[in-house]
Amino acid sequence: MLGLLALACTAKERAENVDSNGGSSGSGGTAAAGSGGDGGSAGSNTGGVGATGGSATGGSAMGGSAGTNHGTGGTGGAMLQDPVIDVQTDPDLVGFTTSLDATGSTDPEGENLTISWVLKTAPMNSQLGDSDVDVSTPGVASFLGDKGGSYTFTVTANTPDNRSATQDVTVNVPALPIPFIEGRKGMQGYDYFVRVVDSDGEHARDVSCKLGFGSTDPAGDMEFLGGLMSLPGWNMPMGNGVFFPEVTLDPNTGSGFAKLVVSPVQNKCGDPQQRTLVDGATEGRVQGLLALNPGGTRLAYLDTDTVNGGVRLATIGVDGTDRRILYGSDLLSGVVPIWVDDTHLAWLEHDAGDYIYSSVDMVGAGQPGNASKQERLVCSTALVDKMAQFAFTPFGILIRTLGGSLGVGIHLVSGTDCSSAKTLVGTDYTDLSSFSVAPDKQSIVFSAKGPNDGDANVYELVVDGFSAPTRRFGDDNVDDIDPRFSPDGRQVIWTQLTFDSQGVPSGTGVHVANLDGKYGMRVAAHDPNNPTTPTVVHALHPRDIVINCHFSISGQPAGRGWSLGIGLFGLALISRRTWRRRRRA
Repeated sequence: MLGLLALACTAKERAENVDSNGGSSGSGGTAAAGSGGDGGSAGSNTGGVGATGGSATGGSAMGGSAGTNHGTGGTGGAMLQDPVIDVQTDPDLVGFTTSLDATGSTDPEGENLTISWVLKTAPMNSQLGDSDVDVSTPGVASFLGDKGGSYTFTVTANTPDNRSATQDVTVNVPALPIPFIEGRKGMQGYDYFVRVVDSDGEHARDVSCKLGFGSTDPAGDMEFLGGLMSLPGWNMPMGNGVFFPEVTLDPNTGSGFAKLVVSPVQNKCGDPQQRTLVDGATEGRVQGLLALNPGGTRLAYLDTDTVNGGVRLATIGVDGTDRRILYGSDLLSGVVPIWVDDTHLAWLEHDAGDYIYSSVDMVGAGQPGNASKQERLVCSTALVDKMAQFAFTPFGILIRTLGGSLGVGIHLVSGTDCSSAKTLVGTDYTDLSSFSVAPDKQSIVFSAKGPNDGDANVYELVVDGFSAPTRRFGDDNVDDIDPRFSPDGRQVIWTQLTFDSQGVPSGTGVHVANLDGKYGMRVAAHDPNNPTTPTVVHALHPRDIVINCHFSISGQPAGRGWSLGIGLFGLALISRRTWRRRRRA
């Protein structure tokens, strides 16, 4: 006789068993709460085996009961497993796209997964919301981080049969530390400080002590500040440390000396982790023309001999050891030296013309007659009245000139003589600034008042000898000046200024923006209207290339970093023209 006891069995899960003598077993049923169907009734001789109990979502089914004549109970059903979430994060800097990829998540039961994302927490002052998160690609969430710090998302994986798993995933978005200089009006004019602010505009902090004492001549202070801005010498590995000359000045004469200091970016004046690499009082007055080699192990700079006078080209390890004097001569110009590679330096000498030489980084290697010293470029005074800057590119040597038959401009020299120079930026661009070379050395950024500009703007130029400058950033109501590339070449930092009728700067501050145009903000502001402590700020600008730095204060590997600019050479090189480039009526 047939036993049809598993009345709740589904079509998919039903199984009928027939014993050897014709007795049939009952079918295992699927109960709503997961209980098994009754076992089949026994056959005429040997009882049939009860069907396996059916499974039901939410619990394990009970086995079927034994048949009336030796039937065997059914086997209990297995619990279905939940999905397994696997998220890979790919963070990028503030202003760029950070992504989270959950496409590696799996379901043990083989079902397809649907992934959903909810932004749970974001850094303080972030304006990011769920609507700003791009989830158009299945299983992937991406967003443009507007603040540095931790972003936490709740990730949920769902199956078609309503099983699910949930997990919180945190991704840390880094912000790039940006150094700038701030002048604060004190009892005797302005006092100047090195500060660092993150590229999201947060965590502005002092790094240096006062760079110099204020004077009783505010106009003179403005000239001094202008000189700080326009001369090179900063090197800042990302997130680790900053090199700077710390100045001791006579407030009446303006004379003094600078020692070379390295400090973690989070530390302040007098912090024990700040170290003096070169004592300007005894080892040479550091001029502030600094360049870090590509490997981040040695720093090149110019100083003045405290005993015999004269300018010297020197290098030192970033740990303050192994100082080497390569060359001493008053022919050395006030232009930052450039590393050709980790072990070779290039520099500019001004005699009856301008000459670029290079040598290996060894004591005395730059002296005349040393076999290591090589002439790289010659520019006669007729062609170049004064060379202000140079850089090596895959297309040739890039030079910036201040006069001569080449005129004021930026030129590309493919040979070893300036007679072969090709003008890339000519006299139709006025108020021309120093340029900054991209890390790949394919392009530069500079500021100038272009042929159709009412004020100075930021331009980018591919230096292949065929391209024309492209205006990237600028406000027609202010001067946008002194740009430089970020370490990876994707961002530019510059200063935006207006000038009063006396040529004193005011508004608007230091800006950073992506070259792709997707992000930009003011990270440090002028405060010219505060009657008690008005401040002026200016980005620190290099007169040569941005160097890929790998120096770390802590000894841990560092990221790429800024090559930044400041110069204090004896503090006597600053002219009123340096700062007061524009006057407002």
